[in-house]
Amino acid sequence: MRDTETGSLWSHILGKAMRGEHQGKTLKIIPSVMTTWEDWLKQNPKTKVLNMKRTARGFNKEMYAKPERFLLGLAMEGRSQAYTFDQLLAQPVIEDQFGKLPLVVIYDKKSSFSAMFSRKLPLEKKNSKRKPRELSFKPELKDGFLVDKTGTQWNPKSGLAVSGPLKGKRLEMLPAIISFTKAWRNFHPKSSYWKKARIPDSK
Repeated sequence: MRDTETGSLWSHILGKAMRGEHQGKTLKIIPSVMTTWEDWLKQNPKTKVLNMKRTARGFNKEMYAKPERFLLGLAMEGRSQAYTFDQLLAQPVIEDQFGKLPLVVIYDKKSSFSAMFSRKLPLEKKNSKRKPRELSFKPELKDGFLVDKTGTQWNPKSGLAVSGPLKGKRLEMLPAIISFTKAWRNFHPKSSYWKKARIPDSK
């Protein structure tokens, strides 16, 4: 990417200026998702759309025909971690750690949606001395919902609790990105990868 103010060149994966006046500076990554238009509109019916000419004819969920070619990766505070789509197909809900941060990774095959959320429930009062509550989730989506050990059902697309003891609470979405596996390895050569994929019990 090139900014119009200084002409500096930026890496779209790293968000970092590689050449020019801003070389070495890093942009803040804003959490976003990739999904089908049908799924997005269902979750966000009042969406405003930027209508632009498509630049890739194959830019649809069929592009994931070879899931091992893609991954969901998170890079923060000098470290990186990734989950390949074939792993996410085997286990659509993964609990893991990113350093000291407990997280949950979600994948919905129907809409090709994937996201990461912190498993620490945000405190209502920022100055509270209480420690954030850490949640634990079941390893698969139930009727399209993420379910924790308290029985609370969460919308996996928004992180909002829709029923149960924690109804109304919202999980913090992390700035993970979908990337080609090869590209991620090139830009994050020291990245760690999840290697405990398993097919969850049907019970």
